[in-house]
Amino acid sequence: MTDKSPIVTYSDVEKRYGTDEDTVLAVEEFSADIEEGEFVSIVGPSGCGKSTLLHLTAGILDPTRGSVTVNGMNVQSSVYEKHNVGLVFQKPVLLEWRTILDNVLLPVEIMDENGVLTEDRSHYEERARELLSIVDLGGFEDAYPRELSGGMQQRASICRSLVYDPPILLMDEPFGALDKITRDQLNDELLSIWAATNKTVLFVTHNIQEAIYLSDRVIVLSDRPATALDTVSVDLARPRNEETLAHDAYQDIVAQVTETMELRGRSTS
Repeated sequence: MTDKSPIVTYSDVEKRYGTDEDTVLAVEEFSADIEEGEFVSIVGPSGCGKSTLLHLTAGILDPTRGSVTVNGMNVQSSVYEKHNVGLVFQKPVLLEWRTILDNVLLPVEIMDENGVLTEDRSHYEERARELLSIVDLGGFEDAYPRELSGGMQQRASICRSLVYDPPILLMDEPFGALDKITRDQLNDELLSIWAATNKTVLFVTHNIQEAIYLSDRVIVLSDRPATALDTVSVDLARPRNEETLAHDAYQDIVAQVTETMELRGRSTS
């Protein structure tokens, strides 16, 4: 943690879905600060509101009460720039008729149409190729999604979210559908990308071990409506690798987060 202002601040955030007569309270009195360059994971039971928090951060949803600010600007503001964040979904969501390079460049085309590009297209194409190289997809620029495995497609989707250089990367269980071997490999690749780009990462997962392996801090959510039960610091040396998983400190943090999750139902009673 630093003395600088947080890059993301949640202040007593509440989110309700539905009409006045039939509402679902998804998030309640959630407050947290995220520092620039941090890797923070959000864990909690299925359906508790983890994805809702990411969508609030991206400006896709508006809070019912409270506020979310990014770089000091309320995300509900009419002048808030949504390209401050990149969003990686649970599935790659690549367009089958576009090459991998063209898929990665899709946000650039949209931003160009909206008149918000800060560089010419050649700059972004060079960046796209660099990102694809970082995730071992160099040489696949002209391939189509059907020619790539699920893990390779998800690598491409991460590149797509980073191509316009957003300061914040929001990741919504991006590796949840992958087998363990591929998932572990992508976790290591994600840490390499994070180290190389100095992004702030908010990572949603229900996998406690994954969250601790990746993160500087882990925010543990309650059952719906989501509120923060605990924020756990992960004081493990970086870079992390298989040896990290064998450390007593790692196992202790896993046990701490697991215990908090098991007691989550008592938090709002």
